[in-house]
Amino acid sequence: MATRLGLLGFGTVGAGVWDMILRQGYADSLTIGSIGVRDTSKPRTAPAELFTTDLARVVEDCDVVVEVMGGLDPAFDLLAQASRAGKPIVTANKELMAKRGHELFAMGAAPIRFEAAVGGAIPVVGTVARSIEPHQIQRIVGVLNGTSNYILNQMRELGISFGEALAEAQALGYAEADPTHDVDGYDSLFKIAILSALVTGKRPNLDAATRQGIREVSSQNIADAEAVGGRWRLVASARFAGTAVSLEVRPKLVGPAHPLFELPGGTNSVMIRGTHSGDVSLRGPGAGAGPTASAVLGDILEIVRDPHQLRREWSVNHAPAVPEGPGPSDELGAHFASDVLWED
Repeated sequence: MATRLGLLGFGTVGAGVWDMILRQGYADSLTIGSIGVRDTSKPRTAPAELFTTDLARVVEDCDVVVEVMGGLDPAFDLLAQASRAGKPIVTANKELMAKRGHELFAMGAAPIRFEAAVGGAIPVVGTVARSIEPHQIQRIVGVLNGTSNYILNQMRELGISFGEALAEAQALGYAEADPTHDVDGYDSLFKIAILSALVTGKRPNLDAATRQGIREVSSQNIADAEAVGGRWRLVASARFAGTAVSLEVRPKLVGPAHPLFELPGGTNSVMIRGTHSGDVSLRGPGAGAGPTASAVLGDILEIVRDPHQLRREWSVNHAPAVPEGPGPSDELGAHFASDVLWED
């Protein structure tokens, strides 16, 4: 019997999920019963009869809820409805998981999967939660926003301004009409916060994080970096000391030997250092219909194959901040940033 999916949202990612289910031979085992959207009048690739504005009904009439609409409202209330009903959840919503994921975990016993919320096709959530023992992770550093990385690369390669590169990214569909979350570092912060919660088992404290986006990176900054062989990246980092964590997102200038130096287009890259695992690097496409939809579909299949699989969750308590001053975590931070030429 096919698993009935309730799909919330049908933008780039939702349409990608629909297309993959049809084209990759899953139609016999997975069926999308209904698709919740805000406006049913828009032309879409799926049959019109599947679309509804009754979002609560989509949750009621399915076996697994798949949320790809983004934002907190009404997404949180809908996933809370699913969680209280014991229905498995798959979400790509990084803001929701970073800000209110702990509440969803507290509501129900059904699994919640959110691989697509961090890094698109890169399996970083699964790696942190299952493949590496979280309690021995000491540092996570990476470029987690493809839009910002694309803009910085275009500024360098074409010699254009931030505004011109942003307009190009918007015209190509890489950036939203309101690019605030991408270029001001919120998107990267949500993602590194989710990874930190998987490590500490505690709710991330977004208010205690350092966040700076790329709006202030000028053409002159790019040219100065080129003159000394460096490149700007929007770097997200988390350093750990037990269950304490320090979160930071800001532009950094990296040198040719740094792992984040060669990072074309909208590529994402994550580096994880563990006490026993050593340094683990993951890299790949971090955004777009294909990569993100593939992560969503992977989570759906994982839930269908093993609906009772253990999940890692985090408590309502904020993780404390790493104390200031020198220590092992600072030394690890220096290791990852050993080729940073300057930071402003």
